[in-house]
Amino acid sequence: MKKALLVLTTIMLVFAVAGCSNGTATKSSSNTPTPPPGPTKGVLKVPKTLELEENQYADGYQGRVDVGATIKKDDEWTLDVKFTVSRAVPDGIMIGLVDTVTDYWNPLSYDGKAKKGEPNAMFQTEALVTGIEYTLKEVFIALKDSGGTTKAHNQLIFQTEKEYTRPEADEGKHTAGANNPVTITFISDVPPDETGNPLLEFVAKAYDPADADLQGTDNKYYQFSGVNSDFSKFTASKYLVIVSKGHTVNAGGFGTISVILNGPSSGGSGWAETKVGSSDNAGWTSISHTATDVVCFVIELDKLTKYTEWLGGSWGQLCIGMYPDVQPLSVQAVLVVKGGADAVFDKLTDKVVLAEEKTKTLGFASKSIDVTDLY
Repeated sequence: MKKALLVLTTIMLVFAVAGCSNGTATKSSSNTPTPPPGPTKGVLKVPKTLELEENQYADGYQGRVDVGATIKKDDEWTLDVKFTVSRAVPDGIMIGLVDTVTDYWNPLSYDGKAKKGEPNAMFQTEALVTGIEYTLKEVFIALKDSGGTTKAHNQLIFQTEKEYTRPEADEGKHTAGANNPVTITFISDVPPDETGNPLLEFVAKAYDPADADLQGTDNKYYQFSGVNSDFSKFTASKYLVIVSKGHTVNAGGFGTISVILNGPSSGGSGWAETKVGSSDNAGWTSISHTATDVVCFVIELDKLTKYTEWLGGSWGQLCIGMYPDVQPLSVQAVLVVKGGADAVFDKLTDKVVLAEEKTKTLGFASKSIDVTDLY
């Protein structure tokens, strides 16, 4: 049955690709158009420390943080932080979303001054001094789309201005006697002894059942067509998390799960399948559960077969299957998660190690991950 299902699915994918003029696969199970996704409401993540270094093209210091997603018009990105500074910054620090590639410098967000005819006005903090812990919560609303999907197109910028002088023709070092670079230290609200919820903290929802074409019956095979040429969710992430709930066929565990990366046959991965199971039995995952338990399968993306090649293709699909047919997976959501979740994942006590054919460790399964309000 497994071979028949794979052959059937492959044929369906071939026809889907052949019927699309730009080479990407399309859904064939329904003629109902998929509504465009709504604006993103995301939380901006920052490192523990950020050094604002000399801006060679201006008169201040600048630091950059990757947003981790492609910014679109009307997206809302919240920066909610506490921080200190290494030296006084009398005029404060300017913060905003910027595409640093298109037109060399393309501001994507502004504060309220933009509505008053000042389109170059970035959000700006108050004057900053050392020894004080500042609290900042600001929502940056994108007024336009970013010009691309790379990290450089989607940046959160921190910068100072008018802190030194430089000869007009000199793009080298600034004149002596100016301020030094400033380092921002961000302070976490989560105590070290609390695990928190890594999915709520770091998750970007890649797909849910509404985005999938179900192949076969009983939710045994999922074809997610939504990747196409936008790999930004994946390049910014470390883990694939498959959320399962309602599996009742065998309370002792799950049969083999197949994660399939499909891409162009030339310059990509083609059909690359990774079979996931417990490390002691790659064809079976031993984790007891009830029909109401949520079981999360956490898989390291770069451990998937031909993952790097898949990312390099012009389009792609992520497919998830479960064999044999008598073991429905009951997928509720499929998520991608950044590497910042490592510290929390390490503290889970119920982890079942996942592997491929007993040779390659892929990740783990757990019932202790909180998925509240994720789907």
